[in-house]
Amino acid sequence: MNGLLGELLISANKITEDQLLTVLESQITQGGRLGTNLIELGYISEEELTHFLSEHFHLPIVSQVQLSQIDPKVIDLIPRALAVEYEMLPFAFEGKILKIAVTNPIMNPEIAEHEDFQYYDLQFHVASEVRIQSFLKKYYHTDSKPRFTKLLHEERNKLKPLAGDQSGAPLDADQVKFYLELAKKDLLLVQNRDEAIQALMRYLSFFLERVYCFSMKKGKLALWISMPQEAASNLGELNPTDLPMFEEVIKTKTHYDGPMMTSGMGKFVGALDIQFPPQVVVFPLCIKGHLVCVFYGDNFYSRAKIKHVETIKKLIAKCALALEILILRKKIIEA
Repeated sequence: MNGLLGELLISANKITEDQLLTVLESQITQGGRLGTNLIELGYISEEELTHFLSEHFHLPIVSQVQLSQIDPKVIDLIPRALAVEYEMLPFAFEGKILKIAVTNPIMNPEIAEHEDFQYYDLQFHVASEVRIQSFLKKYYHTDSKPRFTKLLHEERNKLKPLAGDQSGAPLDADQVKFYLELAKKDLLLVQNRDEAIQALMRYLSFFLERVYCFSMKKGKLALWISMPQEAASNLGELNPTDLPMFEEVIKTKTHYDGPMMTSGMGKFVGALDIQFPPQVVVFPLCIKGHLVCVFYGDNFYSRAKIKHVETIKKLIAKCALALEILILRKKIIEA
């Protein structure tokens, strides 16, 4: 794939010919895939490379959230040796459909013909080598590769200013626009409600240090997903009438941005073991006036001001639109 990927990236003006030569030289000494060396040399980001592969091969992107929460029973569907050989991860199994994350889409036909998959309908998704290698270590206990750990650490550090720049310097408008465009592309590729919410959570976590998503069912709130994944098994169902901050957001269907309400919110704060942060945001996600879920976020760790409330609103609006499209698509298919 090296030559093909390099030529494709040059044609798309993502890298130059000189950069490709430098990367190929690096690959000889460092090993790994071309994409990993591109990221390492700073010629392209992991996000940009993953989206490029997704668009070129017409494959959806698998989010970090999905890869971090794989059921062990799904992992057991693919032998360790096979997962390592093809650098792939099974991450969901529905009916006969087995969803697999791959780093080299050119190998998909070969994977599909493998005898281990003869009873499955395979659905391929794209992830970077850096990302897949980190989760191969987690689920299949492969050897730790400091190179990939270092790259992931560097990628996370690039995102830290988004959640709260303690220097007080405003975030570059072009950087915010870049993440909004990536989110738009991600959300257009989602296949169901869970994937849409997971993609949204991924982007909200760029702007907030902690995010909790609560689903709304029969007038009750239930924790759906959180980033980072913190233990909150003691929450159970929450009655919004017992939580004035949430009750107001649900009633008005508008967001809240300000200090954590001290009156009536003690049970919520205690259940999540979050203490009282100086500033919080609560956003509703509505589809045609119907409230689907509620998002809570804060910058508790750094105590930094939440600076991109309008951007968060745009991200949630994009997710709501993606969910509307999914509903419409389902109606058309069933008609």
